[in-house]
Amino acid sequence: MAKKYLILLLGSLLATTPSFSASIKECLCGGCGPFDGGYVGVSGGVAGHGVKQHVESEVTNVESEVASNGMDFSCFSGRDSHTDYCGYGEIFGGWGRQCSCLYLGGRLGVNFTNSDRKKTFIDEQEMNFNTIGTELRTTEVTFDFKPGLVFCQKAMIFGTLGAAFNCQELKGKSEAIIVDGGNGFDFKEDKSGAGFRIGGGIEYLFCRCISLQAGYVYSDYWRLRANREEEFLVDEIEFLHTIQFSNNICRHTFSLGLAYYF
Repeated sequence: MAKKYLILLLGSLLATTPSFSASIKECLCGGCGPFDGGYVGVSGGVAGHGVKQHVESEVTNVESEVASNGMDFSCFSGRDSHTDYCGYGEIFGGWGRQCSCLYLGGRLGVNFTNSDRKKTFIDEQEMNFNTIGTELRTTEVTFDFKPGLVFCQKAMIFGTLGAAFNCQELKGKSEAIIVDGGNGFDFKEDKSGAGFRIGGGIEYLFCRCISLQAGYVYSDYWRLRANREEEFLVDEIEFLHTIQFSNNICRHTFSLGLAYYF
């Protein structure tokens, strides 16, 4: 009896294999829906940058007889968190396949933003002033995996998951004030950054090859660090002025765009 059922099960699998293979082949190699193939497009919207900054500034007497006592003339640490909003623009392209109501694809984009923020930190003795500026540079490259669910053969709800690569610019000014003098310097550091992206949206195909897209993406970038030091003299006494700063940025993007399907 068991042998009989095994033969029936094997026969059923063999009977369905050709149709199953044909469906896979059709999905991968042949067109199955209006969202098949490659596309290019443009979009614009608003980006909100959430920025966390941390700065540590120190002025130390480097004369050997004083430094041996471990005495710091001034030491300061400050933190700041804020969110800035700015314009957002992107050009993008991608390729995907629709099989029945399912869609799988990939997406490549280049977006442009410009967010600039400055924060001044002052210690309690007002002997140390630090102005930290953060700018997320205007160009970023993104790669996303794009799955979707198609309904009515004209609309698609999709998600995105991928990576972003950009360049951040940390800039500002640190100033140490001493009774008979002081020191101040500007600093600027360019750092390449990377992070992950996750989001989603809806797309509507209002004619055979043109669609309207609305989406939201959250991006989180790795923390970047930089430091700078400079020596200066006050009454022939040598001091060392050191500053260390770090920057952590996340971004919320809301966009509306048009895509052309080949």
